[in-house]
This record gives sequence, C-alpha cells and structure tokens, in this order.
Amino acid sequence: MKRLFTAFGFICSACLTLAACSDGDGPAWADDQSHDSDSAAPESGDSQDSASDRNDSAIGQVDSGDSQPSENQEDSGVNFSPVKDGSLKIEKVWGQGLEIEVDDYGWNGDDMCFRLSLIDPETHESAEGIDQNSFSFAENGSPLGSEALYSVEHAKDLRVVLVLDLSQSVREAGALEPLRTAVSALYDSLPRAAHVAIVGFATDHRLLVPFTTDSSKITSAIENLAPPESRAGQFTNLWGAVVEASKLFDDAEDGARRLIVFTDGRDNVAEKNLTEAAEALIQARVTPYAIGLGDIDASALRSLTGESRFSETSDPNKLEPLFTDVAARLAEQWTLTYTTPKRQGTHTLDITASRNQEQAGFKVIFTVK
Repeated sequence: MKRLFTAFGFICSACLTLAACSDGDGPAWADDQSHDSDSAAPESGDSQDSASDRNDSAIGQVDSGDSQPSENQEDSGVNFSPVKDGSLKIEKVWGQGLEIEVDDYGWNGDDMCFRLSLIDPETHESAEGIDQNSFSFAENGSPLGSEALYSVEHAKDLRVVLVLDLSQSVREAGALEPLRTAVSALYDSLPRAAHVAIVGFATDHRLLVPFTTDSSKITSAIENLAPPESRAGQFTNLWGAVVEASKLFDDAEDGARRLIVFTDGRDNVAEKNLTEAAEALIQARVTPYAIGLGDIDASALRSLTGESRFSETSDPNKLEPLFTDVAARLAEQWTLTYTTPKRQGTHTLDITASRNQEQAGFKVIFTVK
C-alpha cells in the first residue's frame, strides 16, 4: 500500500505528549498552526470543517531537507516521516476534565504514529490514573475493538537538553547551590533510559555534556555547575543558547525531544532573538519548557513555551519542586501507532483517552492510495 507522504529519509521515533490544548495553551509561536480547541467532545464521525489544520511549519510537518538517517543509527523505536502532503493531519483537539497536546505525528510505513501527553487542567501536571487501557480508537465513527492493529507505549525514547543560565548573577542571588540541587533532582526523576545533554550559558554558551545515558557524566557536570569568571560571566545570552542547544538534535537519534531552559535574567547579548529561538525549536521539532528566577522576561518565555510549560519563582530555594514537576511531565509520555485496514480514500480516526468520567482526544483526517 502506497501512502501519500514525502519520501525523504528523515526518521523520528514516535512518542506523544498530551498537554494543555483544550484552552488554547500551547506555544504562542505555534498558535497559527496548532489545533482548534473545544470544550466538548466531538460526536463520532463528526467532521469539523472550520477546524484549522497544521501548516507546513508545524511540529508534525517540519521540512528536514535531504538529511538521511545514519547507517549506524539503531532502529530502537517507532520511526516516522513528518507529513508534508496533507495525507495525515490533526483536525480537532478537545477535552472534558483532561487536557491533551499532540507534539508530533507522521507515517511509519503503513502506520500512523503520534506523540502525546495528558495533563490535569487543575494542577497543570501529568494526569494520574492513565494506562494503556485508557485509550480507544474509532475509524470513520466506528469504535474499534481488539481486532484493530494499534499499540500504546509509555515513556519511550526520551531525549532532554538542559539549558542552564550560569551568569554571575545566579551566584550573587544565592541560587547556584539550589540550582545544582534542583537539576540533580530533575535528573534523578527522569527515566533511566533517557538521553540527557547539558548546555551552560552566560555571555557565551558551551556544551557541558553531549547526549548520554551515563549518569556519572551527568552527575559530575551538575556538581561542577559554576559561572565563568570576569566578562564571560557577566551577561545573558539566552536566545543564542536556545538556538545552539536545538542543534544538538540534528545528529541525535529521534525520540521525544524536550528542552528545559533555566534563567534568572533577560537576554542582553542579542546574538539571537526570541523569534529565531522559537523557529530553531520548531525546525528541530522540540517541545520547550522554561523555569525563571527573579527578574526575567516572563512574557517572552511564555511565548516560547506556552503557559503550562512555564514556571517561575523569586525564591532560589523553591527551584527544586519546579524542576521535579517538569521531570514528572517528561516521564508521562505516550507513543501511539495505528494501522488502518483501508486501502484507498480519505478517512477519519478519533483517538480518545479516558479517566473515569473525564476524557480528552483528537480527530485525525488521513488519506491512503
């Protein structure tokens, strides 16, 4: 069966992250390309003509050029090709008591693949009580049973880059040791198989640890976090660091891509700007989180991440719970794959997650030929 999708070789592992979309809560820079959000669940098979579709710059449809997978790349997860031809698109996202965000989606041969997370709208944290049996599928409005070819996997193929402000103001605010403690707590809360990298920045940015699963390397880097001396530590190259950190995903095997930025200030180097940082994250297909301390540009950080993925405090000793909250979100990810029996035509697929009387889901329109 031949799918209508772009035949370039960029390969990604399919994981899903469900976050606060039902109230329009997503990256502000993606507002024009995100899904419509409704407070009520759609009726099965009910097509919404007014629902907006992702455009070509949306996370599921980034043009990755002519890059090819490395011959040494391990086939360690579900890989998929981002969609460029409209053969697979999210038409509508909805929630009732739960919130959902679809971070990535595409084709893996004949399979549709999605990357999701579910969020409790009251706490803005990962929804508890979700398991593989919480998900259901309906094609063209007809519920699918055990005979359907689909799979649901949890916390798979996670890659995280920590982008940490190490300007001298962090030390002057008495935040250096609390930052080390908070980052260590976050790392300890991540799945052991997670690949983690660390970038530090002040006037310049530097790679402290490339992607690794070696806990000794990460622990050593955290213990040695410190501002550079003299002018090198006096300024804040925030957006330049985000752009540089996003490049780490260029050579990385694909998986759920997350970037966590911490800062206690505002960018005053102007190597890059907010728009360039946001575009770099879109191109790398990365979901960002931000944690701020003290006098920060909260509006800019919110526009980068969306409300639910931004947090701040004026107290360095309150950094740890903010970092561990993010870690909990990262650990609660879902990978969904579905194989349709259809051989041609345009069809709909509804995916729903349920917890007691609460539900969230999304509608997919797909074309096979």
